[in-house]
Amino acid sequence: MALHKVNKTYPDILRRTAVHQTDTAMPWLGPAITNTTVSSTGTISRYTQRHGVRLKAFELHNRAAATINVGVGFRWADHGWMGGRYDGTTFTDITASLQGTGTTTIQVTGADQTGLVILSEQPFSWMSTEVTTAETNAGGATTVDHVLRYSNTAGTGWITFAAASALLDQWTTTDAVWAAEVKNFVWTPPADWGKNVSLTGLPNGYYALHLQSAQREADDVAAVVTGFEIGSMWSIEGLADNGIWEQETANYDDPFGEGLVAYFGTANAGNRVIATIETR
Repeated sequence: MALHKVNKTYPDILRRTAVHQTDTAMPWLGPAITNTTVSSTGTISRYTQRHGVRLKAFELHNRAAATINVGVGFRWADHGWMGGRYDGTTFTDITASLQGTGTTTIQVTGADQTGLVILSEQPFSWMSTEVTTAETNAGGATTVDHVLRYSNTAGTGWITFAAASALLDQWTTTDAVWAAEVKNFVWTPPADWGKNVSLTGLPNGYYALHLQSAQREADDVAAVVTGFEIGSMWSIEGLADNGIWEQETANYDDPFGEGLVAYFGTANAGNRVIATIETR
């Protein structure tokens, strides 16, 4: 085991433009370990991993000149989650594209009640991506709405996301398209979120979060994103200006965590994160 100390300013709300699925703007990244395997036929394979961490202690300092929500956590390694376009019946896996730095369309073009579903082995606390091509409304009788919903405890149905349960939600809209910008989301995973058992078209055994698009019309253009990330986070509401939230003996384990992230409800170059991290 090894201890790592972090003491850095954090000028972003969560993740910024042009960094998703890269190591840019991460205040800390776990040390990389390269594993080598040899098959029965002699084929050598190598893969790199850096996940498996414990947040032993932390301090968040709010310098945003406002009372804000704050949080600290980890970006997860990609192997624990997947995602795809979903219309309530058919799931189209686009995991490789979401976990890369190229562009990918996240809705079925011209179809109503469609959108992106993120599937994770564990309940996640935040997600972030950059919409690099905005969704458009071509006119007509309706303007698109966006609603989030998640798989219920039994994994047999959906629960509509309640706005009050999020600390930050840049996905939900009423009569408004997804603009070209970074989209962040932070919440405390709800107790009634369960792994999928029989949701139509989706693979079983994952916690599902559906970024649903409603009232789309045939001529509306779908949104395109570049890179997608999810992870864990411990957060609080209402940290006063120049206030500090700290835990000296946090000891939060995260087997999927590979890099430190923070959340400040109002971006400011003076916001600061201090952390002690143990790698295993």
